[in-house]
Amino acid sequence: MKKWIFGLFGLASISLASAQTIQLVPFITSGLSLPVGVYFAPGSNKLYIVQQRGKIMLANPSGTVSPNPFLDITSLVSQSGNERGLLGLAFHPDYENNGLFYVNYTKASNGNTVIARYQRSAGNPDAADPNSEVVLMEIAQPYSNHNGGQLHFGPDGYLYIGMGDGGSAGDPQNNAQNLNSHLGKMLRLDVNNGNPYAVPASNPFVGNANAKPEIWSLGLRNPWCFSFDKVTGDLWIADVGQNAWEEINRQPAASTGGENYGWRCYEGAGHPYNTSGCGPVLSYTLPVAEYGHSGGHCSVTGGYVYRGALYGDLYGKYIFTDYCSGAFWVTFPNSGGGFTTQSLTQVNAPVTNSLSAFGQDHEGELYVVGRDNNRIYKLISTNCVPSADIFTANGYSFGLCPNDTLLLYAPFNAGHTYQWFFNGMPISGNPGHVLPVTQAGSYQVVVTSSGGCSDTSMVVNVTQTSIVPPHITNSSTTFCQNHGPVALSADVPGGSWSGPGVSGNTFNPESAGLGSHSISYTVLQNGCPAQDVVTFTVLPTPAVSFQNLPAQICQNETLTLEGTPSGGVFQGPGVSGNVLNTTGMPEGPITLSYAYTAANGCSDTAKATLQVILCTSLPEYAKASILKVFPNPLHDGRFTISLAPEAGKLLQIRVSDLQGRRIYQEQPTCSDICPIFLGHIPSGSYILTVETEGGIQRQIIVSR
Repeated sequence: MKKWIFGLFGLASISLASAQTIQLVPFITSGLSLPVGVYFAPGSNKLYIVQQRGKIMLANPSGTVSPNPFLDITSLVSQSGNERGLLGLAFHPDYENNGLFYVNYTKASNGNTVIARYQRSAGNPDAADPNSEVVLMEIAQPYSNHNGGQLHFGPDGYLYIGMGDGGSAGDPQNNAQNLNSHLGKMLRLDVNNGNPYAVPASNPFVGNANAKPEIWSLGLRNPWCFSFDKVTGDLWIADVGQNAWEEINRQPAASTGGENYGWRCYEGAGHPYNTSGCGPVLSYTLPVAEYGHSGGHCSVTGGYVYRGALYGDLYGKYIFTDYCSGAFWVTFPNSGGGFTTQSLTQVNAPVTNSLSAFGQDHEGELYVVGRDNNRIYKLISTNCVPSADIFTANGYSFGLCPNDTLLLYAPFNAGHTYQWFFNGMPISGNPGHVLPVTQAGSYQVVVTSSGGCSDTSMVVNVTQTSIVPPHITNSSTTFCQNHGPVALSADVPGGSWSGPGVSGNTFNPESAGLGSHSISYTVLQNGCPAQDVVTFTVLPTPAVSFQNLPAQICQNETLTLEGTPSGGVFQGPGVSGNVLNTTGMPEGPITLSYAYTAANGCSDTAKATLQVILCTSLPEYAKASILKVFPNPLHDGRFTISLAPEAGKLLQIRVSDLQGRRIYQEQPTCSDICPIFLGHIPSGSYILTVETEGGIQRQIIVSR
């Protein structure tokens, strides 16, 4: 946070032209204690005010503060030190539906930074559930200052966390340049996946064993206040300086992360601080604005790029202030490819210092937090100039995609009127602040406020974007359901695939299911989606199986094989056509297969294993009709032996397992029908040996 307890330094002054005047209008003047942030939740018109000692208060649009806090975690929050406490709040982009929000506080027990998730109360939308805390991260803090504090969700849906360098002075532990430390960094988390979060795969140091994967950028001293531009998505970071320079850093929305902003090696725009072990100044990302500590300046309080509709003279400019002096500035891109910084003059200023944070409402209007006098102000421009600017959902990208509609936006205010022009001619029909565009050409808008003030935007040229349509290049588009994953290919790289059964760049017919499926490939070309769609057809695979196949077969026997559907092909040892002949085979398992191809060209194969065993040979006359065993499989260990008259009496039976171990023997003397009870033998296959008075000796495989 700010250097609230350290001495101030009066060093070199900053000399900037003053071009505009602003005023801080009191909005909330009572009911607060040490406010350090003001926020607006999606789907709500109320203000959520973070108080340093551990409460989040609610205020109505009229500026009245509710006596009941939205959240009170005072018991969890450190009360020691001017830079500790409850410091940050971020509402989930889908807060209106899921009720999730995130806080940053220093822990009472040890001073560590805690990033935690909370849940809105199920029964009261104006209260949070204090027992719903889920801690995402706890980061050790070696000193009591430079805790950072703010949280924001970026336009990519990830949670960004500003972390100071750990405190003291001069970063004595070199945390800001140490990739194995979270301190002195901007962190980026995926809170929609993982438990309790996931690291985005696109974070710049993922896979580096010597770096914390959560790091998005580094080389920061105390990024107490940072924000995202609502239109462009650019990230603006106000980094509190050491003893001479305050700085404003800007990371373009197109950045892939990994910027090193230079602290502790340099502060401000490349002023050496402690360059031991450091690279040359141009190897670091330098700020877009800086100011020195003369004139009572001491600590930057970062704000927002103004995107409201009321004050055209502020539109598109990043506004910030100084905690000690209360001076205000704006920084904005200039025509030379750099940035211009101008001072703002306050008129009838009710407060000049202790401004700890800015807030931005849903319309882009700005609020300023007075920590020491416990007030919230609205920031207004004293000039009657509405915002006339043209932008798109992609910021200032004006390419018109083929067969598409481009929406041009002007800053919205219910009391403004909007007159659009196409190629210099007025457009009739009063389209309001959003103009649908289907033709290339030049566009302009004149915005008039209810007070009669007007502003004219710059002319923007909408160009027709050309694309090269991609083509899906898979040679086959018809697959059997059991085909297995199919690699997808297209002639233009870098796109994404979608459709049933698609995962990454593969298509799985089994997970897609039977029938026809639209598989699409989309690639961005010059900001326009170009797509090809192909129909993949998944055909049914026949259900193939063996029928009536025993578990064992005797040596020197034959067996007619059966499969379903009929008409397939049998293969395996001893197989000829559909007959298995075990003549000459050794004892042991053999594997058979049955393959069948359906009329649609899809095939499948069933496999089975059966055991070849040694069976006692029988005389030629001892056919199956002479001696029968039923039921088989046995029922509860009971079976019946049926003897033909020529077999004579039953002399002996023996039951052995397949390893030849005898488990039962009996000498019954019966003929014709002989019931046998073996007892409760385990399930499995057994060899039944039968000897009869007529000279029959036979082994039969039975099972239970």
